[in-house]
Amino acid sequence: MTFDMGALPDDFSVTPSPPTALPPGSVPGPRLAGATPGSGLRSGIETPLVSAGYLAPVLSGTTEPGAAVAVELRSLATEANSFTDPRLYAATVAENGNWVFDTPLLFPNQVGEFEFRVWAHTDEVSSPADVGSFTITSAQVNGASVIPSSESIPLSEASDTGYVYLITGPSNGTVCLTSVFPGQAFQIPLDENGEAIRRIRFTTAGWYYLTFRVCEGERRGAAAEVYVDVVDPDGPIFGPWGPDPADTAIEVSEP
Repeated sequence: MTFDMGALPDDFSVTPSPPTALPPGSVPGPRLAGATPGSGLRSGIETPLVSAGYLAPVLSGTTEPGAAVAVELRSLATEANSFTDPRLYAATVAENGNWVFDTPLLFPNQVGEFEFRVWAHTDEVSSPADVGSFTITSAQVNGASVIPSSESIPLSEASDTGYVYLITGPSNGTVCLTSVFPGQAFQIPLDENGEAIRRIRFTTAGWYYLTFRVCEGERRGAAAEVYVDVVDPDGPIFGPWGPDPADTAIEVSEP
C-alpha cells in the first residue's frame, strides 16, 4: 500500500528533517491498564494501527488542544542494525490538537517489522497508549540482467544494448534510481501493477553502484542495490582500482 500525503492535516507542512529522539523518561508515560480513568484524554490517532508498505506510515491524529503526543518506536527484527530498545519521540502538535509524526524520515535504509506506542499527555494526566505495528519492504529489481557483482561486463555490450531491469514497488508509485558515485538521479514511475521496465546503458568503463528506492517527495524507502563492473579491454590501465567511479555515467530509457 501507499500512504496518502493529502490526508495529513492542512496546517502541517512536509519537512525533510527527521524527528529527534528524546531521553528516556523525559515525558510522562502512558496511563496503565486498570488505572483511574482520569480526564478521558486520548491520542486520537487516525492512522491504521497495522500496515505494510514500502515506506513507514506517517502517524497522525487529533488530541485535546494543549496536550502533547509521545511516540515510542522499536524494531521487532533481529538484524544487527535494528533497534530493539524503544526510542522515544515527540509528535508535532498544532494549537487545535491536530498532530503528525513523520515516521518515514526515520527509516530510509531499514526493512522489517516495527512496533509503535502513541499516547497524549499533559503535566497532570496521560492517556492510555495506542499500540500498532508496520512492516517495511524495499523495492525489487529483477531479471536475467541483474548481474552478479563478481562478473565483469565488456564496455562494448554495456554501452550499446545495456541491460533491462524489471523494477517492482507500489501500484502507481515512484522509484528513485541513483547511480551513487557520480550522483546521477532518475525518477521511474510505476504502473498500476507496481512495475516498470527500464533499459540502463553504462557509457564508460568503471564500477557502478545503483540504488533503487521507493520515494514520495523527500521520503525514501530502503534500497535495492545493484553493482556492475564494466571493463574496457582496449582502454588505458588506470591502476589497481580502475577508472574513477565518479566519472561513470548511465543512460536510462524505455526498453
